[in-house]
Formats: sequence, structure tokens, C-alpha cells
Amino acid sequence: MSNVEIGPIRPPSESRSLLIRLSRNCPWNRCLFCPVYKGENFSLRKKEDILREIDYLKEIFHSIKELLKKRSLYELSQEIESYFEFSRIEDVRRLLHWIYHNEFTVFLQDADPLFRKKEELIEIIGYLKSSFPEIKRITTYGRGSTIAKYSLDELIKLKEAGLNRVHTGLESGSDEVLDLVCKGVKSEDIIIAGKKLKTAGIEYSLYFMPGLGGRRLSKKHVAETLYVINNAEPDFVRLRTLGLNEGIPLFELVKDGSFEVQSEEELVSEIKSLIEGININTCLTSDHSLNLLMEINGRLPQDKESMLKKIDKFLNLPAETRLKFILARRHYEVFELNEFLSFKNYKTDFEYEKIKCLSEQERDLLFLSLRSQNL
Repeated sequence: MSNVEIGPIRPPSESRSLLIRLSRNCPWNRCLFCPVYKGENFSLRKKEDILREIDYLKEIFHSIKELLKKRSLYELSQEIESYFEFSRIEDVRRLLHWIYHNEFTVFLQDADPLFRKKEELIEIIGYLKSSFPEIKRITTYGRGSTIAKYSLDELIKLKEAGLNRVHTGLESGSDEVLDLVCKGVKSEDIIIAGKKLKTAGIEYSLYFMPGLGGRRLSKKHVAETLYVINNAEPDFVRLRTLGLNEGIPLFELVKDGSFEVQSEEELVSEIKSLIEGININTCLTSDHSLNLLMEINGRLPQDKESMLKKIDKFLNLPAETRLKFILARRHYEVFELNEFLSFKNYKTDFEYEKIKCLSEQERDLLFLSLRSQNL
């Protein structure tokens, strides 16, 4: 039980953040590849309710700090029921988690909190920051089209209030791909947003989705994404490989044959081409389980060679070894290639025997299903 309203998702990089829900669901909610918010209506939470929640969390936070003067964090975590009402326990645990990690970051939910009135957003962020002086970073999701409509002065005011970073789903820099999946954003919006955020001093995190162009648009998908990244100059490029299942609208195009799913090797090759073509200073991360190679992380350009070597190590494996690794990875037996190469698992050998005679298309659909099972 919680007295705080919390949305369904946040980026993996915000796992240690305190979550504050400013809006419910997504104002667009038509992307064919997205499994979240479908069938839900978008709404903005009342400013008064948000401020009341901040006051409530602040009260608990101060109570915890007082208790920690006489006992350790571990001791308090074992004795929560002795000090707090049952209705507050979940929120107390959330704040203990926040204190334990000592990063004091906040993530604003849901899909596009920047969609609300700019003056209200500035007020809420400022109030949050003044209520918790410990806060070191405030981050939010923001659609590129929404950010592009902000004036530079408005973004500077958001920065001054306390907003430090914005996560935006680029997915693809190709307008043809974006139109195909009903993204509702143009590539130029992403570039405009990036330039404004950079000038305002707010960090920009862009998500690239390997596989979103399918086999037909793969080259355009990567080439035009590179153009956007190199011009928008994001501080972070995050990889989110395409995942689809029966509940996701784009899967209907897979079933009728109009969208051809790529192999795991082709998806990794898209990532390789992306890394080769990025010519700005940025941080590239593979921080989601949908990605096959979780170890592809580093700063560009300095870590480009080492990341490409890891990719080539996978692509140059004998076909049987490559397939066994994909199976082990997609069954969550391993998380990195080096782990697999020093690992013997008879279950993987058994699974390989069952798929080795499948056609290429059957295999691609199988791996799509395996990587998408937790969506």
C-alpha cells in the first residue's frame, strides 16, 4: 500500500531515483512498437496533489533522518513497523532505498511531463528541489516534439529550477521509419530539441531502437539516425533493441508479412554501424535486457575501438557457437559473451538441438519471442 501515485515505467538508469508522477500515461500513445499505456487515457495530475505528495514524502524523509541518528539504516529497515503506520510502510521503504544508494536523484513520470503548463512545471520542480536540498539530479521523459516547442528561455528556467536531464525516445532518425511506426515526431524535432537543451545546460539522453526499420529499411534507419545523433549531440545514446509480442500493434505487421524481422546478428550489425558512424563526444550504453550484447558500453570516441572489438568477437564466432550464445543469453543463462565462452551449460546444448534445423525466418521469430517475453 502506498500513499504516493507511481507510474508504470522509468529508465533503467533511474532505478535508484525517487519517482514523482506529474502526468498519467502518454499524450500521444499511438506508437506501434510500444506496449505501455495502450487503452489508457492521458491526464495531467493536479498541481496541488503533486505538491501534497512532496510534502508527505518530505515529512517521512525527515522522520527517517531523525531515527537514523540512533540506529543504522539496516536496523531501521528491520524495525519499520515499530515506527511507522502500516499505510506508510511502502513509502518508507522507497525512501530508505533512496537514502541507502546516496545518489539522491529524482525521476519525473510518466511519458511526457513536459507537456503540462510550463509555469506549473517550473513551480513543481522548484518546490521539489527546495523540499529536498539533497537532490543532485532531476530527470524526466520528454517527447522531442514537446521539447522543440519550448523557448530557450523556458528551458533555462527549468534548468534553474532544478531539471538536469531529459530522456527522449528517438527510436530512429529516419522519418520514413518514424511514420511507419506512427511515432508522431519528425527527426528535425529531435535535432531542434537537442540544440536547445544543450544551450540551456540540460543533459539529453536519446534512445535508438535497433530493428525498428525491419530488414527493408535497415540501412536508412541507421544512416539517418546517425545524421540526427551527430547533429543533436546528445550526452547519452541508449540502445533499446526492438521487442514485439501479441499485445503490441507492430506485431500485426509481422504476422501479415509487411514487416520483416531481422536476425540477432543483423541487429548487432546495426549497432556496429551506429558506433562506427558517431562522430561526437557522447556516452553509449546498452543498459536493457532486450539488447543481446549488454557489455557494449563506453564513451565515444575514446572507447569506440574496444566496443567494436566486442561486437566483432560475437559476429566472428562459428555459427553454432553464435546460436548457442544467443540461446543462453535469451534464456538469461548468461549476460555477456565472455561469461558464455567460459561456461558449459547442457541445457543450451539441448535447446540448440531443437532449433538447428529451423529456417532462418523461424529462428528470427523465435529469438524475437524469447527477448520479448518480459515486455
